[in-house]
Amino acid sequence: MILKAKKGHSLSGVKQDFQKVKLTLDDARRLFYAVMTTQKLRGDKSSWASRPSQFYKKRWFIETGFSDLNRMGHRWKSKYDNTRYLDMLVRMLLYNSWKINKAYLTKCSKKAGKRQNWTLQSNQDDLEELFLEA
Repeated sequence: MILKAKKGHSLSGVKQDFQKVKLTLDDARRLFYAVMTTQKLRGDKSSWASRPSQFYKKRWFIETGFSDLNRMGHRWKSKYDNTRYLDMLVRMLLYNSWKINKAYLTKCSKKAGKRQNWTLQSNQDDLEELFLEA
């Protein structure tokens, strides 16, 4: 079992704050997570916690991406294959442009130093800002 502190925290800091009664047990539990793995740990001990957590983080994003794709499809009521094919292509195009746009705007916001959660409204605001600057 590997314990990994969440961003902005250290395990020793969380432990000290808990022992000094600055944190409750529930608050302390929210500041770190445990990873159980059967993968043999190699390399430097300091990277043991980060490698499996990065692997599972990437895997989680892939799985949620597939669930997005599953939600994107639906049953068509059209009797014509061409109409269904066109509808599917438009959905894929919109989905891909949405993902590319999200990645681009996230990258731009990191460069500008403003950090916020990505929402459709923030996406629209950022696109308007980019359009007005161009």
